[in-house]
Amino acid sequence: MKSSSSASFRRVSIIVVPLLLISSVCTYAETNGDLAAGVALPEVIVHASRYAAVEYPPPANIEVLDRERLDQLAGDWLTVLNSFRGLYMSPLTGSPIQMEPSLRGFGDYAQGRILLLYNGIRLNRPDMALFDWLSIPLDEVSAIELDRGGASAMYGNYAVAGVLQIRTEPAEVPYVRMEAGSDGFFSGAAGAGLHENAHRASVRVQEDDGDGYRDSSDYHASTLSGDYLYESNGLRVAANALAQDLFYQLPGSLTKAEMDANRRAAENENDSINNRQYRGSISGSATSAVQSILFDAGWTRRLIDSTMNSFSSYNAVVLDGASLSPRWRWHADERWDVLLGADVYYDKLDQTRYPTAEFAGREGDAKVTRLTYAGYASGGVRLPIDLRLDLAGRLEQAETEAKSRAGGETTTDDRETQNGQAWSASLSRAWPLVSVYAGLHRIYRYPFIDEMASYYGWGDTLYKDIDPEHGINLDAGASLMLPMQMELSLECYQLDMKDEIAYNPVTYRNENMDETRRRGMGLGLQRPTGVFQWHTSADWVDASFTGGPYDGNKVPLVSEYVLKAGFSWQVLDQVSTGLEGRWIGARKVGGDYENTQENLEAYTTVDWMIRWEPLETVAIFGAVCNLFNEQYASSAYLGYPEVGYYPAAGTTWKVGAKVTF
Repeated sequence: MKSSSSASFRRVSIIVVPLLLISSVCTYAETNGDLAAGVALPEVIVHASRYAAVEYPPPANIEVLDRERLDQLAGDWLTVLNSFRGLYMSPLTGSPIQMEPSLRGFGDYAQGRILLLYNGIRLNRPDMALFDWLSIPLDEVSAIELDRGGASAMYGNYAVAGVLQIRTEPAEVPYVRMEAGSDGFFSGAAGAGLHENAHRASVRVQEDDGDGYRDSSDYHASTLSGDYLYESNGLRVAANALAQDLFYQLPGSLTKAEMDANRRAAENENDSINNRQYRGSISGSATSAVQSILFDAGWTRRLIDSTMNSFSSYNAVVLDGASLSPRWRWHADERWDVLLGADVYYDKLDQTRYPTAEFAGREGDAKVTRLTYAGYASGGVRLPIDLRLDLAGRLEQAETEAKSRAGGETTTDDRETQNGQAWSASLSRAWPLVSVYAGLHRIYRYPFIDEMASYYGWGDTLYKDIDPEHGINLDAGASLMLPMQMELSLECYQLDMKDEIAYNPVTYRNENMDETRRRGMGLGLQRPTGVFQWHTSADWVDASFTGGPYDGNKVPLVSEYVLKAGFSWQVLDQVSTGLEGRWIGARKVGGDYENTQENLEAYTTVDWMIRWEPLETVAIFGAVCNLFNEQYASSAYLGYPEVGYYPAAGTTWKVGAKVTF
């Protein structure tokens, strides 16, 4: 691993900082003499309250990327997600398949503390697996919204550190996109759309293929998806369907000596996952002058064959999920806004174990199901001096049942019911150019179903001694529109967690840990419009244990400082280019609660993008990621006898073109 992260950071700063200064000067020149236009408020649609609302500007803890911004980032999920302030992704295989998120002081198992919504439907898996990013067609994403902070009162489970909302719209015209790049990367997609009066529909096919940066990290995905949208006279109905066949390899971790000798090496040469996924969703709303009726419903089936030769483990899993979320909103009086809703989720995991990679001769099986149902209410009222008070409350119950067999004998047949309660209270005030807010929130998360249930043939049981984790989150922030179309945002927060769930290396399972505290602050400055668009941000978080044997120690896999900067420059009418740079501070390795291991080193990466549109219907683009070939480990976990590291990709590149008809 490189020990020159600071030198790399200086090299990047030499490039990025002057470019931002140049951008600021050009911004001033572009808007000089018309400062009134320079502070025009942008209209931003956010969904933090589970319905679309216009914000001028959005609160400091909400960030939205629109389609134009996604095109500037060259359509890559890693670059797109890393552009959000305070959020960073840690790829485990050097491919886009396995990426660990980190946000607001959560790094380990953060996929269980960030709620992922796709057109209003929850995509978090009930087991501990990471998000399936290749199952989301980035071509048709219309906007991505990140709501930082706890939102359990509105959304329930998973919404501890934030909510990531992804929304798509049908393509209106046919298109073809082709990309190729380093490490055998290829991505091709074709779509066709129909727009007839109030009806819009589209269908698309996509192929993704790559060797990955590391040995034995091949992946391939074939995806068919479709969207439908109807909008007319206050009625809106949207539907989405997807079918995908995804295969990927898991090269595993390396010791530090192995990583220094060959960063591309694989610890496991024959471990792989084949994931066939089918997904459908429908949502709708009917809005009048005084009220709205809204609903979201979704269904997912995953057929997962896991061939883990390194562990002599061969499993076939069927993972089903269904959800229904009706809600009613009353907004007859502009002073009042009331929302009543319910959420019902059903998750089922059917697992069959086999003794060989040929998946023959059943060894055992298990079924774990969870039924979750909740009711919630929220209301907002406008007080004197234009203060707004928002209150929300939620009651939720989850029933988990586990049954397993091994050798023809029943090993587990048990169930457990757990309760979740959340509430939220916030005050906000918006002036023409300034908005401020402060809030107090109670949050919670249920254990993953495979944190509660052991069902692999040894020690099978349903752990009833593991409780939902919960906490109190206090946050405040402000957004300010400045001259020259600049936006300043500031937020600070403190989150006190109890019964936080993490892996215990002594008992070899996930358990409730001692109390933790996360205190943080984020500052952002950006100019999102004009010929020169730029952003810069700094986030600080102190994540520490506040009780028990680890009192005062740092929480693993959390960087204390995250710095980001980037810009996009419309060089000519048809040509634009940009840079995205980030510096991620040092972290304790996963599982190092005693803080005795060597830190994961800080690292700096820079991505460069260019886009040329010679015709209105043609776009040619390219990107170079990790421009300076920073060599670092994106993640690491305490193992026995040594720490296992996951080396990140070095410099990679891609070129592509998109043609619309």
